[in-house]
Amino acid sequence: MDTGIDYSHSDLAESIWNNSGETGVDSNGQDKRSNQIDDDANGYVDDWRGWDFFNNDNDPFDDHGHGTHVAGIIGAMGNNSLDITGIAWQSSLVGLKFLSEYGYGDASDAAEAIVYATTIGAKITNNSWGSSSFTQVLYDAILFNKAHGDYLLRLPEIVVEILIFMVFIHLVSISTTLFQ
Repeated sequence: MDTGIDYSHSDLAESIWNNSGETGVDSNGQDKRSNQIDDDANGYVDDWRGWDFFNNDNDPFDDHGHGTHVAGIIGAMGNNSLDITGIAWQSSLVGLKFLSEYGYGDASDAAEAIVYATTIGAKITNNSWGSSSFTQVLYDAILFNKAHGDYLLRLPEIVVEILIFMVFIHLVSISTTLFQ
Protein backbone atom coordinates (compact mmCIF):
# COMPACT_ATOMS: atom_id res chain seq x y z
CA MET A 1 0.00 0.00 0.00
CA ASP A 2 1.69 3.12 -1.22
CA THR A 3 2.08 5.09 -4.45
CA GLY A 4 1.25 2.00 -6.50
CA ILE A 5 3.49 -0.47 -8.25
CA ASP A 6 5.21 -0.64 -11.62
CA TYR A 7 3.62 -3.92 -12.63
CA SER A 8 5.75 -4.02 -15.81
CA HIS A 9 9.06 -3.85 -13.87
CA SER A 10 11.33 -6.72 -14.92
CA ASP A 11 11.88 -7.87 -11.32
CA LEU A 12 8.23 -7.54 -10.28
CA ALA A 13 6.07 -8.45 -13.29
CA GLU A 14 6.03 -12.20 -12.58
CA SER A 15 4.97 -11.58 -8.97
CA ILE A 16 2.01 -9.31 -9.66
CA TRP A 17 -1.19 -10.70 -8.17
CA ASN A 18 -4.04 -11.44 -10.55
CA ASN A 19 -7.64 -11.44 -9.40
CA SER A 20 -9.03 -14.71 -10.76
CA GLY A 21 -12.54 -13.24 -10.73
CA GLU A 22 -11.47 -10.52 -13.15
CA THR A 23 -9.31 -12.53 -15.56
CA GLY A 24 -10.24 -14.76 -18.45
CA VAL A 25 -13.16 -14.31 -20.82
CA ASP A 26 -16.76 -13.49 -19.86
CA SER A 27 -19.90 -15.07 -21.35
CA ASN A 28 -19.84 -12.50 -24.19
CA GLY A 29 -16.29 -13.40 -25.15
CA GLN A 30 -14.88 -10.18 -23.66
CA ASP A 31 -11.66 -9.99 -21.67
CA LYS A 32 -12.76 -9.65 -18.01
CA ARG A 33 -9.78 -7.36 -17.33
CA SER A 34 -11.33 -4.63 -19.47
CA ASN A 35 -15.03 -5.43 -19.98
CA GLN A 36 -16.19 -2.65 -17.60
CA ILE A 37 -18.09 -5.21 -15.50
CA ASP A 38 -17.46 -6.03 -11.86
CA ASP A 39 -17.24 -9.75 -12.65
CA ASP A 40 -16.33 -10.80 -9.10
CA ALA A 41 -18.98 -8.50 -7.53
CA ASN A 42 -16.55 -6.99 -5.01
CA GLY A 43 -17.43 -3.37 -5.80
CA TYR A 44 -14.37 -2.70 -7.98
CA VAL A 45 -14.73 -2.88 -11.77
CA ASP A 46 -11.95 -4.78 -13.57
CA ASP A 47 -9.63 -4.86 -10.54
CA TRP A 48 -7.54 -7.64 -12.02
CA ARG A 49 -4.20 -6.48 -10.56
CA GLY A 50 -5.34 -4.32 -7.64
CA TRP A 51 -6.90 -0.89 -7.30
CA ASP A 52 -5.96 2.78 -7.37
CA PHE A 53 -7.85 4.28 -4.42
CA PHE A 54 -6.44 7.76 -5.06
CA ASN A 55 -7.84 8.01 -8.61
CA ASN A 56 -10.60 5.45 -8.04
CA ASP A 57 -9.73 3.25 -11.00
CA ASN A 58 -8.24 -0.14 -11.79
CA ASP A 59 -4.76 1.10 -12.68
CA PRO A 60 -2.52 1.08 -9.59
CA PHE A 61 0.58 2.06 -11.63
CA ASP A 62 3.23 3.83 -9.58
CA ASP A 63 3.73 7.39 -10.85
CA HIS A 64 6.04 8.29 -7.96
CA GLY A 65 8.48 5.38 -7.59
CA HIS A 66 8.31 4.77 -3.86
CA GLY A 67 5.74 1.98 -4.00
CA THR A 68 7.77 0.12 -6.63
CA HIS A 69 10.96 0.60 -4.60
CA VAL A 70 9.38 -0.88 -1.49
CA ALA A 71 7.72 -3.68 -3.49
CA GLY A 72 11.16 -4.56 -4.87
CA ILE A 73 12.70 -4.79 -1.42
CA ILE A 74 9.97 -7.22 -0.50
CA GLY A 75 9.25 -9.21 -3.62
CA ALA A 76 11.77 -8.66 -6.43
CA MET A 77 12.32 -11.97 -8.22
CA GLY A 78 15.50 -13.89 -7.47
CA ASN A 79 17.61 -16.20 -9.64
CA ASN A 80 16.76 -14.25 -12.78
CA SER A 81 20.07 -12.40 -13.31
CA LEU A 82 18.29 -9.05 -13.02
CA ASP A 83 18.66 -6.15 -10.62
CA ILE A 84 18.01 -7.24 -7.02
CA THR A 85 16.36 -10.03 -5.07
CA GLY A 86 13.63 -9.24 -2.57
CA ILE A 87 13.42 -10.71 0.90
CA ALA A 88 10.29 -12.69 -0.04
CA TRP A 89 10.75 -13.08 -3.78
CA GLN A 90 8.17 -15.80 -4.13
CA SER A 91 5.42 -13.57 -2.76
CA SER A 92 2.44 -12.17 -4.64
CA LEU A 93 2.34 -8.37 -4.99
CA VAL A 94 -1.00 -6.56 -5.15
CA GLY A 95 -1.12 -3.04 -6.53
CA LEU A 96 -2.79 -0.90 -3.84
CA LYS A 97 -2.31 2.78 -4.65
CA PHE A 98 -3.70 5.45 -2.36
CA LEU A 99 -0.96 8.06 -2.52
CA SER A 100 -0.54 10.61 -5.32
CA GLU A 101 2.48 11.10 -7.54
CA TYR A 102 3.66 13.52 -4.84
CA GLY A 103 3.31 10.97 -2.04
CA TYR A 104 0.21 12.46 -0.42
CA GLY A 105 -3.14 10.83 0.22
CA ASP A 106 -6.16 10.57 2.46
CA ALA A 107 -6.65 8.31 5.46
CA SER A 108 -10.01 7.25 4.04
CA ASP A 109 -8.31 5.93 0.88
CA ALA A 110 -5.71 4.14 3.01
CA ALA A 111 -8.49 2.59 5.08
CA GLU A 112 -10.31 1.44 1.97
CA ALA A 113 -7.08 -0.12 0.68
CA ILE A 114 -6.59 -2.00 3.97
CA VAL A 115 -10.13 -3.35 3.84
CA TYR A 116 -9.70 -4.30 0.15
CA ALA A 117 -6.43 -6.13 0.89
CA THR A 118 -8.03 -7.98 3.79
CA THR A 119 -11.09 -8.89 1.71
CA ILE A 120 -9.04 -10.34 -1.18
CA GLY A 121 -7.08 -12.48 1.27
CA ALA A 122 -3.78 -10.63 1.60
CA LYS A 123 -2.15 -11.87 4.79
CA ILE A 124 0.49 -9.14 5.02
CA THR A 125 0.45 -5.57 3.75
CA ASN A 126 3.41 -3.24 3.69
CA ASN A 127 2.63 0.27 4.86
CA SER A 128 5.64 2.45 4.25
CA TRP A 129 3.80 5.66 5.02
CA GLY A 130 2.55 7.42 8.10
CA SER A 131 0.51 10.13 9.73
CA SER A 132 0.84 12.18 12.86
CA SER A 133 -2.87 12.31 13.58
CA PHE A 134 -5.53 9.83 14.63
CA THR A 135 -8.37 9.07 12.22
CA GLN A 136 -11.29 6.86 13.16
CA VAL A 137 -11.70 5.44 9.65
CA LEU A 138 -8.10 4.20 9.61
CA TYR A 139 -8.43 2.83 13.13
CA ASP A 140 -11.57 0.91 12.08
CA ALA A 141 -9.82 -0.49 9.00
CA ILE A 142 -6.92 -1.72 11.13
CA LEU A 143 -9.37 -3.38 13.52
CA PHE A 144 -11.08 -5.03 10.53
CA ASN A 145 -7.71 -6.29 9.36
CA LYS A 146 -6.81 -7.54 12.83
CA ALA A 147 -10.15 -9.32 13.20
CA HIS A 148 -9.26 -11.37 10.12
CA GLY A 149 -5.90 -12.40 11.60
CA ASP A 150 -3.86 -10.49 9.05
CA TYR A 151 -0.75 -8.40 9.61
CA LEU A 152 0.17 -4.86 8.71
CA LEU A 153 3.87 -4.36 8.14
CA ARG A 154 5.26 -0.90 8.70
CA LEU A 155 8.68 -0.15 7.19
CA PRO A 156 9.32 3.59 7.02
CA GLU A 157 12.68 4.70 5.64
CA ILE A 158 12.99 7.91 7.62
CA VAL A 159 11.06 9.55 10.45
CA VAL A 160 7.47 8.58 10.25
CA GLU A 161 5.75 8.46 13.57
CA ILE A 162 3.50 5.73 14.82
CA LEU A 163 0.78 6.76 17.16
CA ILE A 164 -2.26 4.53 17.27
CA PHE A 165 -0.57 1.75 15.34
CA MET A 166 1.59 0.60 18.23
CA VAL A 167 -1.42 -0.63 20.21
CA PHE A 168 -2.16 -3.41 17.76
CA ILE A 169 -0.73 -6.85 18.32
CA HIS A 170 -1.08 -7.69 14.63
CA LEU A 171 1.19 -4.88 13.50
CA VAL A 172 4.88 -5.35 12.96
CA SER A 173 6.51 -1.94 13.20
CA ILE A 174 10.07 -1.22 12.23
CA SER A 175 10.85 2.46 12.55
CA THR A 176 13.81 4.77 12.23
CA THR A 177 14.36 8.22 13.60
CA LEU A 178 16.62 10.93 12.27
CA PHE A 179 17.61 13.64 14.70
CA GLN A 180 19.69 16.58 13.54
